[in-house]
Amino acid sequence: MPKLHLTVYVFNSAHVGSRDLTKAEDQAADVFEKVGIKITWVAGLTAREAMGHSAGEAWNPANLDLRIWTRPMARGTAIPSNALGYCLSMERGEAVVLSDVIQNLAAIWGTNAADILGLSMTHEIGHLLLRTGRHSAAGMMEHRYLQKDLASAERGSLLFTQEESNALQNEVRRRTDTSGPKCLNAAGESTPPQDQP
Repeated sequence: MPKLHLTVYVFNSAHVGSRDLTKAEDQAADVFEKVGIKITWVAGLTAREAMGHSAGEAWNPANLDLRIWTRPMARGTAIPSNALGYCLSMERGEAVVLSDVIQNLAAIWGTNAADILGLSMTHEIGHLLLRTGRHSAAGMMEHRYLQKDLASAERGSLLFTQEESNALQNEVRRRTDTSGPKCLNAAGESTPPQDQP
């Protein structure tokens, strides 16, 4: 059982089916468990869902936010046409995966979109924890995925490098330092983040 723990809020504004999302989360969690990091996925409220709801759970800004959007939801963000996701904010720990682009690639490859979604989620969380937009020559942080990479991911052999693994662990340790401040609303209560599209 990994000793390091990280919570990721998932804002499913693109309405990916629960079965596919659970499969993708499980695949991403497996990769991080291999480097000693246990991920807990928490469903974040989209802006529409948050209307009329009170914030029931305290939010720690050290946690990550993963937004599942479609390309039109990105509204004017300059994203390469073949990008499956991107970092929205390194400082705030926010990343985006693009479900419509993932669906299109899955159709081209003749595979399940959940597998590509899991790969993309892992990759974007990797960027946030490595605190860089740089890519590796091979492995989980490769710039572009091919069908062979998806096959490796399905076998559990598409992983982070040892150097990346060490950096990921160090960043989770830094983020989960309990001495950090909490995000408070105007009433002085801790509040969870919301999606913005």
